[in-house]
Amino acid sequence: MQRHKQLATAAGLAALLACGAAQAAETRQHAWYAGISAGISTLDITSADWDDGSLTSGQAEESGVAYKVFTGYRFNNYLDLELAYIRLGDSSFRGVASGRVPSVWEPGNVTGDTEAQGISTEAVAAWTFGQRLKVYAKGGLFFWDSTVIYEPTIAATSVVDDPDQSNRSAVHDDGVSFIYGLGADWRLYKNWWLRGEWQQTTLGLVKTDEYTDSFPSLGVLFNF
Repeated sequence: MQRHKQLATAAGLAALLACGAAQAAETRQHAWYAGISAGISTLDITSADWDDGSLTSGQAEESGVAYKVFTGYRFNNYLDLELAYIRLGDSSFRGVASGRVPSVWEPGNVTGDTEAQGISTEAVAAWTFGQRLKVYAKGGLFFWDSTVIYEPTIAATSVVDDPDQSNRSAVHDDGVSFIYGLGADWRLYKNWWLRGEWQQTTLGLVKTDEYTDSFPSLGVLFNF
């Protein structure tokens, strides 16, 4: 009887060790992940931000299509580290300049556009619920680069190659800002997951003001 108990105990320990080894192997196998997501980002810029005092009318479009490509490393069930390339949505402006006061605009119809992109690195604090749901909060740094293009202007801020576009101005800016967000992953099939996320950051335009950009997105990721 004692020998049977010893054998049962040994068998139980072996099963636990095998299960632990299998879980460790699975954790190692699924430590890396990568994905892509897209959505509409909104920049808190208004027509007043384009007005130098010479505009008689103007309208700004603050939102545009945005996307991100990301990869991450899962240290455990509670902590990830992510690296992402983010292309924020463009904003635009259409207005009319009067020319009655000193202005960067030429009189008549005027236009402006913004572009922004960058690289983010973020720590992710995660909570898992069963085998299918994971919710998380994240935060880190966003290394961004922005361009503002507006035309026609009295004197171009940056020289362009095309002589026909000599009245177009382009101002570049770059910097580092905090980025943070919330999200959830839902397991679709095997190693494929659906990701819904909201992120927010700030970026500079024309080396003067900083603007807030909010970016809700939906995407997929794959655990390697």
